[in-house]
Amino acid sequence: MKTIIISILISILTACGGGDSNQNVESNITGTWKHTQTHKYYDTTTDEYLGSNFIGTTLIFKEKSGEIKYSPCWGLGTNEAPVINTGTQLITDYGSFFSRTFTKNIDGSYSTQEVKNLQGSSTAYYNQNFTLTKLSNEIIIDKGLLVLNGPVAVTEYNHACFVRHYSNIDDGRIYEIVIPYDDSFLSLSLTSTSKPVVGPITYTVTTSGTSPILLNILSSSTAFWNTVGSNTLTTDTTNINIIESTDSILSGTFSFTTHDNLSYDGEFQMELNN
Repeated sequence: MKTIIISILISILTACGGGDSNQNVESNITGTWKHTQTHKYYDTTTDEYLGSNFIGTTLIFKEKSGEIKYSPCWGLGTNEAPVINTGTQLITDYGSFFSRTFTKNIDGSYSTQEVKNLQGSSTAYYNQNFTLTKLSNEIIIDKGLLVLNGPVAVTEYNHACFVRHYSNIDDGRIYEIVIPYDDSFLSLSLTSTSKPVVGPITYTVTTSGTSPILLNILSSSTAFWNTVGSNTLTTDTTNINIIESTDSILSGTFSFTTHDNLSYDGEFQMELNN
């Protein structure tokens, strides 16, 4: 079973939009919240629990023009949508296809009801739900850095958002740093089967299947598409040097060539504690 696909996160957390709200909301809703998407997998025949996939990121709730709006961390100021607070529930993206209702728990967190999802001819199904846990009354949008040098060039030290993907089915994990870029976002992710080990790694297209870490860079922005001709950089030979790998920090440098022999390099740092 595949663990997690980056596009799941993008489709869910860049979907802000639609609906209006005139309802007053409590000021303590504003701040930084941890958003966790959970898929709990079960055997279709026996209903045996098989394990779960998790995607954790941060959402920003702030007051704007007399109402509360929220956005994914990297969309602050641009990709914002209204929130209704009933006192016991938070309703995001009210009136749109992406609307969700979060019910307040005893501990102050919020969660949606689990929804069963069948997977066609698969032998497993999953129950999906979302939770919100407040991290701070302040707005926190700085969880690392990303530098990319090449035909697409970015340098971001102040607005780098961390996203964690994890599966307890096979211990698969993705460490992702997402920054605002042009009219959208740009993401660098490291896919690993275990906690990254300090040191250098080199792989090519033909040896990528045996590499302990894979690097991916993608963006849906107009500038990225105009430069790359795609929403992802297709790498040929890739070099990654993990400098620090602890429970709180993952950092390193990288360089790669693309399939059309263009050269890129850069550095990253991700603050893992959120």
